[in-house]
Amino acid sequence: ALYPETTLSVIDLTTGKRRTIAKSPTSNWHISWSSDSSRLFYYVDEPKRAVYVAAIGTGRSRRLFQPKEDVISLMCSPDGARIAYVEGRVLRLASQRDGSGIKTILRLPTSQGFEDNALRWSPDGKRISYVVTFAKSASLDPPPLESDRELRIIDIKTHTENKVTAWTISFPEEDLRFVSMFWLSNRNDLLMAIDKRDGGIQQRSLLFRDSLANKRQTLIFDTGDGGAGLDWHQISRRSLPLGQGSREP
Repeated sequence: ALYPETTLSVIDLTTGKRRTIAKSPTSNWHISWSSDSSRLFYYVDEPKRAVYVAAIGTGRSRRLFQPKEDVISLMCSPDGARIAYVEGRVLRLASQRDGSGIKTILRLPTSQGFEDNALRWSPDGKRISYVVTFAKSASLDPPPLESDRELRIIDIKTHTENKVTAWTISFPEEDLRFVSMFWLSNRNDLLMAIDKRDGGIQQRSLLFRDSLANKRQTLIFDTGDGGAGLDWHQISRRSLPLGQGSREP
């Protein structure tokens, strides 16, 4: 095998007890918890490509389905019914119960690709956000020195796409911009964390987008130079002083 065997484990933070879920001769894991934390969905590409679901109570896994191409993103829906995943350049949905009812939501052209691990469900389960990469050449392989990215949202029912924002990544990474996006809990508004680096100086901002319809955005805070200590995953789970203009999270 190209990689040594790796292990997928779950640790109970209350008891400290660790349970091994699966082992595989690969480092290419994609993982998503069910909304009630009773199940763990995961994809591995060795020894064969497959999406599995593990019951946390027993640690037992069963195979849901075998995709034909590599899966680069995996995310469970809030209602516990569906799982969204990206297979190659295709966004699909499948049943969390048995992997049946696979449905294609979006297929990208060959000049575009999905960013790894960038799928996010809206809290109402009606939309999915994702990041699309645009190659400067006709192919994404090998990766270009400069590429454009767009943060988009698609309506699951109508398959209508909306662009939220766009940015360019250049290498070497002295002048670049990253955008991380979170849906606010219990509502369908957006938080966007903007990472900028200009000449090696890093700056971070947090924007609140309170309406997809009118595209109005509010700056919550801006760290100025050197905001490297902020943890956007923690920010996404906290109450924020929206619109107060604070420079601190």
